[in-house]
Amino acid sequence: MLTEQIAQWKQDLHQTPQADARQSQKQAQRKIKGLERELARKEKALAEAAALLG
Repeated sequence: MLTEQIAQWKQDLHQTPQADARQSQKQAQRKIKGLERELARKEKALAEAAALLG
């Protein structure tokens, strides 16, 4: 789900109007980076759980 959201935000980032492009781009990039960090954290936790169970 998060990877789909990231892909959508990246696509939206390229479709912003020029007037607000810089501000929207910065906000989108911050949001993407935050989601990527969250995804990495969750993937690491899942891998640790799988290692403990397996």
